Amino acid sequence: MLNNFYTKVFIVLLLVMTGCQSKKESTTSNWEIKPTAQQLSITQIGIDTVFVNLPKFSYRGFWKMDGSQLLYFDKMYGAVSIFDKTGKFVSTPLPKGKGPREIDSWCKNGSNNVLFEGYRIYQYDSKWQKIKVSSLNTDTTISKKELIDKPKASYLEVYEVKYFQNNHTVLDSTNVLFNIESPHPKFNGYFSAFAKAYYQQANIFARVNINTGKWEKNLLHYSDYYVAHPNVPNFSNWSYDVDASKLYLNFDADSLIYVYDKQLKPLYAFGRKGVNMNQKYIETTTYKEAIKVFSQERAAKGFYSTIKRIAKLDLTFRCYTTGNSEADIFDDDDANNRRMQIYKGTVLVGDVQVPSSFNIIGYDENFIYADGYLDESNEKLAFYKFKIPTL
Repeated sequence: MLNNFYTKVFIVLLLVMTGCQSKKESTTSNWEIKPTAQQLSITQIGIDTVFVNLPKFSYRGFWKMDGSQLLYFDKMYGAVSIFDKTGKFVSTPLPKGKGPREIDSWCKNGSNNVLFEGYRIYQYDSKWQKIKVSSLNTDTTISKKELIDKPKASYLEVYEVKYFQNNHTVLDSTNVLFNIESPHPKFNGYFSAFAKAYYQQANIFARVNINTGKWEKNLLHYSDYYVAHPNVPNFSNWSYDVDASKLYLNFDADSLIYVYDKQLKPLYAFGRKGVNMNQKYIETTTYKEAIKVFSQERAAKGFYSTIKRIAKLDLTFRCYTTGNSEADIFDDDDANNRRMQIYKGTVLVGDVQVPSSFNIIGYDENFIYADGYLDESNEKLAFYKFKIPTL
């Protein structure tokens, strides 16, 4: 992983235009692409907004579902609050000041709760009593000079935790999977001189021992879309979800959904393009160019967002944006028009309009639940729910 030293090097060397010394790795070439039929029986859904009463929160957070309860994670306060499915407040087992300084993401490890903050892993029991805290680390034997001068895609230390739209998932009782990226000045997706090589070679996931914090292995690659279109780094993000036997991987700009087994071996890909998506992305050749148009591009253009798999129903939900032609430089992706695809197996059975930032988080026997409602101006917090579609 890159520490602060290498992050500073990146800033200093933004204009470095030399290539990365590394052999070519496999991306998503040679996949079995399953034909994705379209049988649209769901064209709209009735969404209920469930408001909750939480006196103090930072307006920067996210919802998750844990069994019969909904958990609200306040990213900035590092706090966790629990509600029932009607929106009734239950408790705040981890108040401000008792947990991490900030919360990036959360997952379960058996009955235990695991929080992630940058390079730190916080483990709690089922009652939110702290068990241990560990930090990500590597057993590096590579000199700083070599990392700076001759980075390789295989070096763990070339990468860092991806902060934008990260997700952590426990693979088993020992290993956790999360998103990574490289900000190295000679190995990244921003400069046109080596962006194509980066998207061919770079890994996108890290596997870490949750108990020791040891960064053990980097896994998987960008899809071939980015090898063919290497100058759209503002849309080079990805999301994923796992069920009992598979991992479903989804990229911002790629209409395909890539399916792996639990050993992360490729199985097949499927998917159809969203409705009226404006994917005429502005191509950039430097970091400075990309950052200058980042927010407006994320509001004005269409891209695929979060993905959620509900194996029991054989349903896969993928949210996406179509693009907002009226977006200006002060907007971001919250100002974008949002829709959601619904797949039954590999058949597209639904494509519906949904609210901004809408993301599926779980379900019960009656409803499917979603994150996305935060009204800072009126100091309101809520989650969404809707009836399970009848197919």
